[in-house]
Amino acid sequence: MKHKLFALAALVALGAPSAFCDSVVANQWYAIQWNGPVGTPVFNAPGYTSSLGTVLNDPGSSPWTYTAGSNGAELIVTDMYLHGDQFSVFNGATNLGNTSTPANDGGTCGNDPVACLNDPLASHGYFFLAPGLSTISMSVIAEATGYTGGGAGFEIFTASGSSPEPGSVGLVLLGAAGLLAAKRRLVKR
Repeated sequence: MKHKLFALAALVALGAPSAFCDSVVANQWYAIQWNGPVGTPVFNAPGYTSSLGTVLNDPGSSPWTYTAGSNGAELIVTDMYLHGDQFSVFNGATNLGNTSTPANDGGTCGNDPVACLNDPLASHGYFFLAPGLSTISMSVIAEATGYTGGGAGFEIFTASGSSPEPGSVGLVLLGAAGLLAAKRRLVKR
């Protein structure tokens, strides 16, 4: 029994996903929210389409899992709505860092993550996810003055021009060899 408890504790310490994690996919925006003071963990928000047409999906229960390929991936986090919110981002127990220091000027960037990401007064950050499994969570470290709650967005970005997985390269080479062999047979006829 002690060995089972030790193994479970080791998995938790290493940031292994719990049974309550939901998986997210790359190259789509997700909506998150919180309702509480600084230190409050963020959680999923119902999906919606922003005023500028960006689709935000419901990521499900936090923490969220993502498995990056051999080149890793980039996690993008941006505050939305009122300026002033800032986040701490985690992969398991490892703190990946904080989003940028926001202006706390009472201004807003609206409900679109792309517009907010381009607003220098809104807090945002870019975090590298190493190849393999990531267990992503976030907590609020600063809030807009007078508010205890808000919304933000995140996306896991993988470049479309990234190098293919080794298995894909092998399949391409196998297909090219087959085409070459077929061509040689046609030429001999």
